[in-house]
Amino acid sequence: MAASAFVGSKYGILIRSDLKWSSYEYFRVFLHEISHIFCTVNEIEGGGFYDKYCQGSGIEDGIINAGYAVWREAIADITADAVCSDMASISLKNVRNDIVQLYDMISSSNPNSKKCMSIIIAYLMISSEVAGTENWYEAEKAIRNNINFKDDFIYRIAEIVFKNLNNGDFWTITLDFIVDLGETYISLLTNKFFN
Repeated sequence: MAASAFVGSKYGILIRSDLKWSSYEYFRVFLHEISHIFCTVNEIEGGGFYDKYCQGSGIEDGIINAGYAVWREAIADITADAVCSDMASISLKNVRNDIVQLYDMISSSNPNSKKCMSIIIAYLMISSEVAGTENWYEAEKAIRNNINFKDDFIYRIAEIVFKNLNNGDFWTITLDFIVDLGETYISLLTNKFFN
């Protein structure tokens, strides 16, 4: 692990200093980690979505945990990008190969699948084609024209996230949003498993 944010009664960020990163790379990682703290405090009224909803062990809790795991990494990247404002110049065409490779890595046997999904979401949402519109149909058309996923669940995930980002403060969430995201992500995993 290169970095981590700590939230709770005290907040902090730990970033390894032995990595051979440029100062810019450290800056980007710092923004990502500080975004975790910001979102944890501000994502719902009173903060602490994870503590309120992700501590159970039932079927619904698994759905909530999956949705929140996908969301928290994606929104940290999206928030860091909103502060840094250097990635909005990426185009879907330029990150297509990365997105396809990440999509291929998503499977029920890969413990990093949720992180792969989060990165896909971040790439899609911060691309100039998607970030440049508030209309889902325009965004979807751009994704279909540039990435052309054969899996409808990926478009559903992108739509769920896109609509949440464009509904009020982009970092805020609801339990229904996280459940919808989690259910759709698990459906994507199931679909990939059987295909």
